[in-house]
Amino acid sequence: MLLLYPSLTLLLIYLFFLWRLYKKNRNNLFGEIGVIYLGFFLAYTIIPAIGFYISTFNENDVLGNLLPSTEELSIHLWRHVLFGFAIAAGYLMNRGNLQLSTIKIKVPHIDIAIVVLIIFTFLSIFYITINSGKVNDYYDNFSRFDHLSWFGKKVASLILRMKYGLYTVLIAFLFIRKKNIYFSLLIVSLICFYEITYSLGARIISLMIILQAVAIYNFTNNKISIKKGLIALLFLGLFFSVLEKFRESEFSFSDTKSTISSDGIKAASEFGSVYFPGYHLYLERTKNSIPATEWPMFFNDFISIFTFGDFDRWNPMGWYTKNYYPEKTVAPFTIGPIAESAIWGGEIDLFFRGLINGLFFAFLVKWYVRNKEKWSVLIIYTYCYATCIMTMKYSVFYQLTPIVRNVLPIIVLIKMLQYFLMKMQSRKLSLTY
Repeated sequence: MLLLYPSLTLLLIYLFFLWRLYKKNRNNLFGEIGVIYLGFFLAYTIIPAIGFYISTFNENDVLGNLLPSTEELSIHLWRHVLFGFAIAAGYLMNRGNLQLSTIKIKVPHIDIAIVVLIIFTFLSIFYITINSGKVNDYYDNFSRFDHLSWFGKKVASLILRMKYGLYTVLIAFLFIRKKNIYFSLLIVSLICFYEITYSLGARIISLMIILQAVAIYNFTNNKISIKKGLIALLFLGLFFSVLEKFRESEFSFSDTKSTISSDGIKAASEFGSVYFPGYHLYLERTKNSIPATEWPMFFNDFISIFTFGDFDRWNPMGWYTKNYYPEKTVAPFTIGPIAESAIWGGEIDLFFRGLINGLFFAFLVKWYVRNKEKWSVLIIYTYCYATCIMTMKYSVFYQLTPIVRNVLPIIVLIKMLQYFLMKMQSRKLSLTY
């Protein structure tokens, strides 16, 4: 029961969190970024705990190699509880009583904008495809542009970022337009299919695309109940768990079927991606063995806005890989707020990270409600909603960089297009009269 008590405590915190938010916002609970975020964090805590409770480690488990005792595993689960409690507290403290509701947004020249976005999305995919190196497996996906020159790599990185921004704005406009929901669903499905096949099994981009589509639909078409939303996420998690098995069997249906028949459907190892690095670094902290750090690493969330993606001197993931997995060419683990707190101030640091995390997400909700008539604000909020899962895997202010570098440039380009079209329209009217 040592492993289950922390999980049950975090579940009770989440239920209390939902109840308090329901008192504040009866209109659209599923639209709250705090609900989806804390729900994900609950899954990333409970699923590993259940795995520890019912299973034993095998020789291939990275966590098992650290020879943890049940007590040590439980202590770290309580750190998850501390972080979850701080998130809930910060969110409820700052949330206020502003109501989320379905909205109607008018986007000038939306049909032309959608056509332009589709064309540029296709061109970006075409450019990336023809410049990609040979990829044999999932891990090769991270080095597919290594054969290019320095300038070529930067252009490919720019096109990749532009592509993600194009996805974000295109999906939003499709659901805001409302004219043909089946066409919108087809585009979302095609994008997800492409991203999964292009990356040979990576799921995170597809997950974010689906979550954003759901969030936009929830605000602009029909409100989704919290019950239906959480059930849908449960099935989505099951699907991605099966997809992981499919990827591990090198996309062989027979091998995947054989694995599932012998082992059953197990939760994706992804659910341990938050637990393991945090446990490992807190173990190092108790031994006073944390490697040397540079103070700018503490501010990496803000520094990364202005640096190239391959600059990892102050990136916690780069630091972790260099010190613990120097033989790896790609970071094997992400470093989230829990792991980062072990590097710096321990549990006190962890509590304040969670508190700031909750305050920040509540601020986003209030900012959105006060400016919800603006399509650009809806896009930024639903993008944060869709990518909130990355916060627990990377850092509290992780989303600042992709918003500034991926999403805002496309928003600016569309606004320039709209301004040009409105000028053309007004000029035609003046000539008519």
